[in-house]
Amino acid sequence: MRRVVLIYFSPTHTTKRVLHGIAEGLNMEEVIDVDLTIVCQNTDLVIGEEDLVVVGTPVHFGRVPIAAMERLKAIKGNGQPIVCVSVYGNHSFGNALMELTKTMENQGFHPVAGAGFIGEHAWSNEKREIAKGRPNLSDLMIAKDFGQKIMRKLQETPIGTLKTQALNLPGKFSEKAPISMPKMASRPKENCTMCLKCVAVCPVGAIDQQAICDSSKCIQCCACVKECPENARELKHPVLSVLSFVLVRMKEKEPELFL
Repeated sequence: MRRVVLIYFSPTHTTKRVLHGIAEGLNMEEVIDVDLTIVCQNTDLVIGEEDLVVVGTPVHFGRVPIAAMERLKAIKGNGQPIVCVSVYGNHSFGNALMELTKTMENQGFHPVAGAGFIGEHAWSNEKREIAKGRPNLSDLMIAKDFGQKIMRKLQETPIGTLKTQALNLPGKFSEKAPISMPKMASRPKENCTMCLKCVAVCPVGAIDQQAICDSSKCIQCCACVKECPENARELKHPVLSVLSFVLVRMKEKEPELFL
């Protein structure tokens, strides 16, 4: 096993950072990035028989984002070991890790490890800091150590035994659609310069050439808010304000690892 394939949906880059931390611990000769954030890239990618796959997505209201799930289902495996990672904004990863793991198992991979890591919440800003700066240096060190533990497990466990072992993960798997949140969308502020960086980074093409976001498409990932060079976009909604009030006051959590 010489190559690790990192597959991620990461609008604000926190999931990508966690996966690269794990890859550092795996210390393989080659690291392949498959970024599913903007468009479904590399759908014709062939996962080699000797590859290890690490897949990660953020958590949206306790589930894998629908856009991420649609793109992941284009990735096919043939018994390769896979590590599944859910990155959440300090509340809970809910059923997302179980959902991600079962989905990738159905796609032909064999889960060998899973984890829930904390990332700065998409709604975090200067007025309401929610897990600000996560994953931090400590998180990334844990990710690296996790990668080392995964490698030891793969090296020390016979293949036949590995494929008969099941992960004990929290959560439930459901194919029902996630609970819908009230429609909300980011909007440009008065200092918007129409650079349209927001259009380029939106994972679902919800923002048009006038910088107007379609609330029926917006997934509240806040990529446009985080990436705006002028701090000229915002996501505002009464529900967001109430939920943020609760999240701001929660004690910050630590990564949970399952091997």
